Amino acid sequence: MVIPLPDSVSFVEGAAFPIQVLTAYHMLHTADSTGPGRTVLVHSAAARGAGSGAAGKAAGARVFGTVSSDAKARLVREHARMP
Repeated sequence: MVIPLPDSVSFVEGAAFPIQVLTAYHMLHTADSTGPGRTVLVHSAAARGAGSGAAGKAAGARVFGTVSSDAKARLVREHARMP
């Protein structure tokens, strides 16, 4: 599989992306069933790649996250507004 990288993403960042995303996907869809009517808590990592909750949100789940700083809370809020 080939994933094109935007110019703003380095090769190192791009190489790490599938690991984070596949880990989140596995926990949300293989280890358990996530979808509409379900709630997901992303503890202590909501602002990081795997913890963004995007996979849960995309599946229609209600996603809550905890963070350690106001800056990270702003980042999560920005991502929460994404369709």
